[in-house]
Amino acid sequence: MEVFRTRVGQAAEGDYYFPRDYLDDRFWRKIRNGEQLLVSAPRRIGKTSFLKNICSKENTDYLVKYFIIESADNSDDFFRQLYKKLLEYFSGMKRLREFVGDFLKSKQITKIGRDGIELHEVDLDYFEELKSLITQVALDKKLVFIVDEFSEVVENVINVRGKDQARKFLHMNRELRHEEELIDKIQFVYSGSIGLESLAESIDATKIINDLADFPIPTLSEEKDEAVSMIDYLTINQELSFEREVKQYLIDRIHWLMPYYIQVILTEVETILIESGMQLVVTTEIIDHAIDEALKKRNYFEHWFTRLKKAFGGENYNFAITMLNALAESEKAVRKTQLFDLGVKYDIRDENTGRILRILEYDGYISQDEKRMYYFNSPLLKIWWRKNIMV
Repeated sequence: MEVFRTRVGQAAEGDYYFPRDYLDDRFWRKIRNGEQLLVSAPRRIGKTSFLKNICSKENTDYLVKYFIIESADNSDDFFRQLYKKLLEYFSGMKRLREFVGDFLKSKQITKIGRDGIELHEVDLDYFEELKSLITQVALDKKLVFIVDEFSEVVENVINVRGKDQARKFLHMNRELRHEEELIDKIQFVYSGSIGLESLAESIDATKIINDLADFPIPTLSEEKDEAVSMIDYLTINQELSFEREVKQYLIDRIHWLMPYYIQVILTEVETILIESGMQLVVTTEIIDHAIDEALKKRNYFEHWFTRLKKAFGGENYNFAITMLNALAESEKAVRKTQLFDLGVKYDIRDENTGRILRILEYDGYISQDEKRMYYFNSPLLKIWWRKNIMV
């Protein structure tokens, strides 16, 4: 028996995706304006679900291709994968199959099988070949090419190849966006679970990405009553009794209205109702029980901790943990000056303290109010952090 159609830990697609039509409209307005987009939002807010939903809908004005890449740590591998993905995409279009076949022969690429086009034995400058491919292909519509986890690639290049190579990589992508022969044929949309602006700042490369238009995905709107609408949308058992005030109680306890947290708690509510054999009535006591059960499961929250190991190194990592511990321990918000004083105590320069705070803000751990007081965005994460990370 199913009570809710929840999906935790993977992108919500099809009927599992809670539609937010105004975001779709906003996205396409920017595309029609010719903007190259950077989709930005904290982790677990549903960026990938949103982008896959954009791609799943029929579009009479644009071709839309979604591509996720994360493992590349150098520009050649990145552009090789983009090149391969576009060749496979074009080869799947009946009217372009002949073009793709001729194009591949001209590059001495002949291996085309069930698993796609194999390039591993071909020595090419994939950046130049990618430009050549897009220039030569005859498209009847402009292509919107969505590259997910782009910022993860930038981070990999920084960590493995160094800052100079990372700046070069960003320059190459900018060149691709502004190539005169390509600009009317392809538009790029980048996304990722890491703040590209923070990464660019760390390697003195913010000017290289200043042509990208920011496209933020917000938390669920209280003004639009989206959290209640999402709960209603995810409820599939018509026999369920879930009163409005109980829904509001759940929303108040979650506080930071990310779709992820609603999915997590509803998953636990469903388990409690089914395994207990209770009537299908959701009460505030069941909400509390579901939250308690969720907090026991590290997999719901562990990624917030493990992400820090990739985001920061050495003393910066230790200090990020120290700041989050201080925020978790305090019942009230903490003044910004207190966190900078903490940095002095741990011999962290003010500019590093500021950068760490900006990264933690972008990644969704914390926020600051108009009085420059910092606090955990999610009360649930704060409780979990106290129980599992603080020592």
